[in-house]
Amino acid sequence: MMPNAGYIEHELTEKQLRQVWTDVESIQADFSKATRHQSEVVGNMAHTYLLSEKTRLHLEYLLTPLARKLHDGFPLFARDLTLAPCWVNFQQKYEFQPIHHHAGELSFVIWLKIPYTREEELAANPGKYANKAVSGEFEFTYTDILGGLTQKQLGVERGWEGRMLLFPARLNHQVYPFFSTDEYRISVSGNFVARPPRARK
Repeated sequence: MMPNAGYIEHELTEKQLRQVWTDVESIQADFSKATRHQSEVVGNMAHTYLLSEKTRLHLEYLLTPLARKLHDGFPLFARDLTLAPCWVNFQQKYEFQPIHHHAGELSFVIWLKIPYTREEELAANPGKYANKAVSGEFEFTYTDILGGLTQKQLGVERGWEGRMLLFPARLNHQVYPFFSTDEYRISVSGNFVARPPRARK
């Protein structure tokens, strides 16, 4: 097999996500008091906000070992990383994230709430008779070894709550709109960047 960077899929516990949920619930309680993150996010969504520094530090502690594991398996990325400011997406029905990639070395997404199953989305999807029903999906797009574009859908649904992906920041991905519910789909994202070299004394 030819080497490939790939991605890491990992389950986070309720205890590990407690600080994240505390921050997210505080933001959701009053969007007007939260700091928008629209300027650096391509998502066509009304509610994207920065998380607190306390949550950023907590996520950095949780995810740095996974980032080093991905580096060790495929040393294309810097190993000495720090986590840039993180954000939360409150995605509503019909909203979406077009194909894009991130800055930095590695990126992550954690799904906190997914208010639908694949069956519910298939039933509500206006394109349910298409040969590729993708509503509500998270999808990677990349070039294969023959130079063709390839997509990988991850089948994200209610059972994915608490699951995260860690992947190369330059890997193109997108989030399709969902149709089956008026509830928010809530996810948290961020980017690991190379830590600046320490100044010599």
